[in-house]
Amino acid sequence: MRIIRILLSCFLAFSFSSLLARVTLDYNDGYQLFGTVLPTAVLNRECRELLKEEGNGIDERFSFSTSFYGQKATSARDLQKNGSSVGDVHGRLNMIGLLYGALPTGVAQPSLLQTAALQTFQNIPIPGVSIANPTYTDLTQNFGFFTDEGKYHKSGLRFQASVRPFQDLIFTVQAGIADLQQTTSLIGMTPLSTQSSVYPANAPNPLLPAGFPVDQSNVEQYLMEPFQQIFQQLGVTVGNIQQTGAEDVSFNAILHHNFPINQDADPEEWAYFIFTPILQIGATAAAAKATDPNKLYDISLGNNRHQSANIAAGFSLDFAETLELDFFTGITHFFSRTYSARVPTHQFQSTLFPYSTGIISKPGQSWFLSLGVNAYHLIDNLSIYAQYLYMAHLKDKISLVTPDSAFLPSRLEQDSPFKIQVANFGFDYNLSPNFALGFGYQWPLARRGAYKTNTVLLNLTLTF
Repeated sequence: MRIIRILLSCFLAFSFSSLLARVTLDYNDGYQLFGTVLPTAVLNRECRELLKEEGNGIDERFSFSTSFYGQKATSARDLQKNGSSVGDVHGRLNMIGLLYGALPTGVAQPSLLQTAALQTFQNIPIPGVSIANPTYTDLTQNFGFFTDEGKYHKSGLRFQASVRPFQDLIFTVQAGIADLQQTTSLIGMTPLSTQSSVYPANAPNPLLPAGFPVDQSNVEQYLMEPFQQIFQQLGVTVGNIQQTGAEDVSFNAILHHNFPINQDADPEEWAYFIFTPILQIGATAAAAKATDPNKLYDISLGNNRHQSANIAAGFSLDFAETLELDFFTGITHFFSRTYSARVPTHQFQSTLFPYSTGIISKPGQSWFLSLGVNAYHLIDNLSIYAQYLYMAHLKDKISLVTPDSAFLPSRLEQDSPFKIQVANFGFDYNLSPNFALGFGYQWPLARRGAYKTNTVLLNLTLTF
């Protein structure tokens, strides 16, 4: 079914360029839409229509668009492409994993974790080995794990202003405000665990009866039931996420030029079209708040305070009598930042890491490509587009401010990459040469390490 959806989206791909969107570090909203006007047409549509000996004769120098959007997700896919809830996108919360690994310098283990670590398995598959030994890690993520069946929702307003001081040069500013909500619903998975997934295959007497329910009971008693108190001792809060504030602000310079092709040729033999190469250079300034490392499942409204720079290039082929084809690709570089974060002390820890330290986070680069076709004024004043887009964020590089062999920043890096494939659809209706209303929809096709986010957008654009 997913392959059919991808092929269908490619088949329908009549698109607006990706320059009216923004690549981010957000695996919940990795490709943010800002409008439904064809980007190659931003302050350039009338110029091209006049080259076709059509148009309304307005002098496009300034445009402003505002978009109300809403998005939601109830599921995700992890980096192995396994389906999950949004809270489990980086794995289920491993309570037994809090006992694993060495203690960082100057850190005392919380008393409840000390108590849990002293417990031994009653079934004694390996005599004298306690719960705290990673030998018993359940790779099916049930024994000692919580799953979070939360739901994600974000809505807000986004704005884009563009000015054309010269014929082929455009400057744009993008900003927005948003309200984000994500519910948290922790459900213990230990009752669903099985003896064969917990006890090592090479353990003595691995199939002894009766003992495993006692082991399950111990994990419930010492780790699962007192999880709120354990979180308090670790300095972690868990609950629904809700935040309202500014999104990041982007500044872009766009250089383009319209080249008429086959203008004087025989139309019966050669189609007349306009070739428009485009180059964009931009930067994004951090305006949104950073995530709180002590708030479980927290999400940023922006790039988690990382500044970024981007470059994108592409072209469009605007056929005078039919459709417009386009192709774009680009890359975004995120600058490093130093801050305090929770860092794993063992490879098998997931979602919650017990201890914090200062890190230097250098995000990996993100790149994208898009393909599509646009139908301008397909029916009267109605324009329609759809776009196929692939975006990938590469693995981050994380190092410690103060070296400590107990911490494993490489484990934190493993959760950082993600990939998304989406189809963007839009309908834009001109009520006048200066005023248009639009509707857009972002349809998730495939993803790794990211939410399955559906986005709906309503847009208003003024051009003068």
